[in-house]
Amino acid sequence: MACTRALPVVLACLMSGSFLVITGANAARADEDGHAKYHTEFYQYLKQPGNGASCCDNHDCRPAKYRMTKEGPEFFIGGRWIVPPKRSVMRMLTPDGQGHWCGIDLNAGNPFTYCAIIPLGSV
Repeated sequence: MACTRALPVVLACLMSGSFLVITGANAARADEDGHAKYHTEFYQYLKQPGNGASCCDNHDCRPAKYRMTKEGPEFFIGGRWIVPPKRSVMRMLTPDGQGHWCGIDLNAGNPFTYCAIIPLGSV
C-alpha cells in the first residue's frame, strides 16, 4: 500500500513499518543467539503455562543465561538481567542443559516474556 498524505493512511504505514522493523530485529537477534539450532527439536513444542499458546513464533526463543535469586530466576536478555513473570517460568529438560527464553526483546523497554525455561536439576 502506498503512503499518501491522508493522515490515517500515513499513520497506518508508519505503524506497519515500525512493527516490521521491531519484528525483523527480534528475528535476527534470535537467530544470532541460537534459535535455529533448537527450533525443530525443542522450541516449536513449548506451550505457555496457563493458556497453552505457543511460546515460539518461529523466532522468539533463544538460549539464555540465567541465575537464581531469592526473588526467583533472572535471565540475561538484551544486555541486562530481567525478572520474567512467575507465570512464564517453567522447569524442564532442555536440549543443552541450559536456560532458554522466549519473548520479544524490545531493547529500549522491558522485554516481554512468553516463556522462561530453567533446566531440570538446577538449583
